[in-house]
Amino acid sequence: MRHEDDFGFRNSQYERPNQKWVCGRQADGQGCNIGPDGKGQCQALSECEPFKEGDRWHCNRPFTSGGKCEQGPLANGQCCLSRPPCKPKLSKRVIRGRIVMSASVLGLLIFASLFLMGSDNVFFSPGQLTSSHANIDSCQDCHGEATVFSSGHSNELTQQCADCHEFSEAPLQAHNMRFTDTLDETVSLQSQHQCQTCHQEHEGEAALNMTTAGKSCASCHTDVLEFPGSHPGLGDVAARPVSERALAFNHSTHANKYFPDQNQSEFECAQCHKPEAQAMGNDFAVQPFDQSCGDCHQSDVTGEFFDGGLVLWSVPAIDEARLGAGQELPEAVYDEQAFVSPAQAWLLNKLGDPPENLKAMVNFDLDPLDTSEFTAIQNQQVEYFVRESRQLLNALQAPNSRPQATDPAVEAMLAQLNPKQMQTADAYWFDDQPLPDDAPYYSQLNEGGTYLRGFTLRYRPSGHSDPLFKALIEDLVTGEKNAVNELLLKDLLSEEMAGQCGRCHQVNRDMADNSNIWQPASHQKPLTRFEHRPHMQPLSDQQCVDCHQAELDDAEHDFQQIEVQECGTCHQPEKVGNDCLQCHQYHAHPKTES
Repeated sequence: MRHEDDFGFRNSQYERPNQKWVCGRQADGQGCNIGPDGKGQCQALSECEPFKEGDRWHCNRPFTSGGKCEQGPLANGQCCLSRPPCKPKLSKRVIRGRIVMSASVLGLLIFASLFLMGSDNVFFSPGQLTSSHANIDSCQDCHGEATVFSSGHSNELTQQCADCHEFSEAPLQAHNMRFTDTLDETVSLQSQHQCQTCHQEHEGEAALNMTTAGKSCASCHTDVLEFPGSHPGLGDVAARPVSERALAFNHSTHANKYFPDQNQSEFECAQCHKPEAQAMGNDFAVQPFDQSCGDCHQSDVTGEFFDGGLVLWSVPAIDEARLGAGQELPEAVYDEQAFVSPAQAWLLNKLGDPPENLKAMVNFDLDPLDTSEFTAIQNQQVEYFVRESRQLLNALQAPNSRPQATDPAVEAMLAQLNPKQMQTADAYWFDDQPLPDDAPYYSQLNEGGTYLRGFTLRYRPSGHSDPLFKALIEDLVTGEKNAVNELLLKDLLSEEMAGQCGRCHQVNRDMADNSNIWQPASHQKPLTRFEHRPHMQPLSDQQCVDCHQAELDDAEHDFQQIEVQECGTCHQPEKVGNDCLQCHQYHAHPKTES
């Protein structure tokens, strides 16, 4: 075995690496034994320091420097081999220490300058935020005080997202929906999903680019590995039952029965529909009434072939003595046997504050001969109705005492119960005065309005989207559900009522969208999206009926279902693509996008 260095006593010098200074001749291999002092001054001016033994001086030069010299020390005890002083140098250890210290100080100065320059510095920032997050002031707004390597930081950041981006009742579950174990056995029902899985912030607008994220859908939906091969059927996406639509329009019936009856030669989709860039699921908008349905239904909505309108006010026949109403009614009212007006009872409930058990009184058969069968509650209801009706009638005749409208429906009703008309009605009903010569009849109100008929004040609608009918129906559908409101809504939607709203509009509390009950609500599933407009130009050589084929044998459906294979004709990787997110969205019901 060969040693690179020999540290034997006679062959090498003992170096002291912990000392600050080293001999200036150390690099040449001729370093002195004693070395510099602590201040860096050379201490070796001779080869050795002779020692005296008895009366003689002896040389003590070490073996590493050649051993004892032949001449020996001088008579005065000085070494005979003097050497000029060297210039000591700093040791490598000290030099390395100073370099490390300088680098550390320099690094601290650089980081301090970055902090002083602000967190938006390019060198310091982890990346650009999306435009929607650009107004965030500091990192702590989202990341809080969490450290970079905190084990729970991912969950905390996801909760921060949910605090601003409000979804449905399960913001951290898959698709922010509450699933049941039987919904889809192939879906992994994890307790939480992290927003960062798909949305990687600090990448600018690219963080919102989800065009390729659909490939990760198969990690949960293991049964849908390709489209259209293993994709489930589309169900009733294009074959929604007629009974579930806001517009009760049966395409097959119109095409095969009504259009031929009306000598309409063509039944084209563009006659009623126009593709618009509207809300998702309702982009194939229905043309306005005048351009689509008015040719056939204008006379229906104006009530041209009816002889009676909506009863706004009535003076029903009541046995005053038995009910204790304390009001005198004209004798003639008993001959007509008028009913209570649901609209009048609705207005009293709106303007007054009746006890709950008095709100149900409407459309009783108030034949005086039958009042003996009334219950105590019924007697109270009728008494309240008569008293409050007469007080409201008096108030409506004077502009200074008229009640103030509290909502659009009440405002629309009071607009028809104008002071002049109510003065005429009061004089005609209770003072036995004749109607003025210019009092209108139903047939004369082509533009709509009120008219007196017997002991009732009635209203003929002005046409499609009549302001009173529209306001009343919207209030009744979206408001409180009670006996008065239900009966009034039933009257307004009756096929026997002028206006014929209920003949085309299927308005009810279950189907209505409170924001606009007249527009067909989207029947797409919350995770599915489809727009007609992008499909129109590429398929310009096709017709609507190529996808929407009429169904003639099913009274409930007027279109056949669309098969998923039809979509697969174009949605292939080499054509328009078949990524999941082309037709689906991850979030089910986002409430806000802020």
